[in-house]
Amino acid sequence: MPIADGLKSVIAVFMMAVSVPASGQDAVTAPDVEIRLAALENNNPDDDTAARSSLVKMGAGVVPYLKPAVLDAQKDWEVRTALVWVLGEIASPDSRPLLKKAWELKDTPGSFKIQVAIALGSHGEFDALRSFLVPGQADKVLVAKAAIAAANLKDKASLSLIRAHLRDPEIGSFVAIAACRLGDEGALEQVRPLLKDPIFRDYAAVAVAASGDRTVILPLRFALENGDPFIRAEAATALARLKDHGAAEKISALAKSDPDPRVRKAAQRALIRMRGGRLTR
Repeated sequence: MPIADGLKSVIAVFMMAVSVPASGQDAVTAPDVEIRLAALENNNPDDDTAARSSLVKMGAGVVPYLKPAVLDAQKDWEVRTALVWVLGEIASPDSRPLLKKAWELKDTPGSFKIQVAIALGSHGEFDALRSFLVPGQADKVLVAKAAIAAANLKDKASLSLIRAHLRDPEIGSFVAIAACRLGDEGALEQVRPLLKDPIFRDYAAVAVAASGDRTVILPLRFALENGDPFIRAEAATALARLKDHGAAEKISALAKSDPDPRVRKAAQRALIRMRGGRLTR
């Protein structure tokens, strides 16, 4: 894939890959898992999303059923990558040993490897993800994805590695947004022009808002409707921090009915903050 096409897809891929709700628990049976695996192999986007969501809802009990497919050298890489994403969304330590085995596999495509790294990061293990940020990486698309993931997962320890890519002419915009979201105000001037770019606007808004800049309140309100739940959650948090009571109605709607539990929780906490309440962990 040409790097220009790859970079255009970075944000879109992330929006797809994190938007399935990760709540609830369904009973696990082998036939049910096989039906979902077959759906993933159909290459139909709607079937793919539904299958991922269903597997996540099955919870920790589905992990043993996924192991053969994740490690099966004959299985399509896109299917294996989707299953790795599922393992990252399941909030269970049972996922980690399988993810570590997947990381150790040889001759894997970069799209699979980065998804394993992101999934491990979701479980609090960031070494694999940071390895994509070490200077000298040939695949710039993977570096950009790693930077975005580090920001999504609030891995501030990766910031020094991210900064090394700020001036890269191909991925500097992605990297600067990630750096700002992690608290690096030194990248602000690189991010501000992106507020005028419809592709980057919402991401730039939450990045600039991290500095306490109230001039991004309007784009932050738009960001509450972004397809990426990490951005919706950060926008709600930022608007509460900036005391934008005009956004309370939209944030209340997210708190009640957003499909992603992470967004609902962030919105609920934002409303508490707006009302002067005390936040507890």
